[in-house]
Amino acid sequence: MPDQFTFGSIIRSISGLCCVGLGRQLYAHVIKSEHRSHLISQNALIAMYTKFDRILDAWNVFSGIARKDITSWGSMIAAFSKLDSARIVFNDIESPDLASWNAIIAGVARAGCMHEADDFINQMAFDADIVEWKSLLAYCKTHGNVDVGKRAAENILKIDPTNSATLVLLCNIYASSGKWEEVAM
Repeated sequence: MPDQFTFGSIIRSISGLCCVGLGRQLYAHVIKSEHRSHLISQNALIAMYTKFDRILDAWNVFSGIARKDITSWGSMIAAFSKLDSARIVFNDIESPDLASWNAIIAGVARAGCMHEADDFINQMAFDADIVEWKSLLAYCKTHGNVDVGKRAAENILKIDPTNSATLVLLCNIYASSGKWEEVAM
């Protein structure tokens, strides 16, 4: 009989194959087994459903978890970020740690809400590190947000003044926006 690690691995593999029907069948086996309440299987299911944009199914699995861990919360934040509802889940976390903050920042930035992601960074209970700023800068490039991208780059360079990749990415943001005079500086 497969254990929770086997179920978790198979579910992740199915996610990679984009076979939601097969994933649902496997979920039925998980429910019938003694592993229905194992966190590894449940977190893998949440991630799979999120990947397939089946947010309600992900929520149903999440709701059934008695003791949610950081992976559970992060997966649901990622799921709800697809619906612009990440803040709802994030606000339910009693003491968000750095991984939770990173998940919400990346989720809202991925959804194109650069100013909201920037607001989250500024609301953190501790100083933002380079990870949050790099995530925000990368999504600013994706979504063409020059103003927030410039602020993210400035904060990265305060932390690591020799980070040349930041300067290259900022120049790419400027170039994509037609701000050639900024690229030349």
